[in-house]
Amino acid sequence: YQIIVSPETDYYRRMAVVHTQKMDSFIEIGCDFGFTVGIVECDHKLGIDKSSESIGIAHANYPMLDLMEEDILSISEEQMKDILKEKKLRPGDDVEGALVVAIDINGNRELEAVVECLVRVLNLWTPRLIIVKSRTLYNLLLQEGI
Repeated sequence: YQIIVSPETDYYRRMAVVHTQKMDSFIEIGCDFGFTVGIVECDHKLGIDKSSESIGIAHANYPMLDLMEEDILSISEEQMKDILKEKKLRPGDDVEGALVVAIDINGNRELEAVVECLVRVLNLWTPRLIIVKSRTLYNLLLQEGI
């Protein structure tokens, strides 16, 4: 797997569009109003957000999108694994397409929550690629010389 960390929304969205292939499955955690998951072009995609208001706006903006109101950090590991099965999304090692996960929860959560989400995604979904939008994580990685 690969992880891309972006400090800014425009780069995050560009990376999601450029690095998701037609045969991939795409999940955005923290999809807010659905813009990023709405512009990615692939066979299967899902937007997840913990805010019912954001999911409602995303449904209005993108009525054909598959959206889910869920706090990914509050559900059990089994529930998280079931998302891939229920939504018929491909795991990361599928030859016909892989899983790309975008994470944008930094707007209302601390760095610790971003890292926890990243670890859960790595351990439970085995994606080919994870794209994280977090200015704090990006700056921390720069300070560490990573």
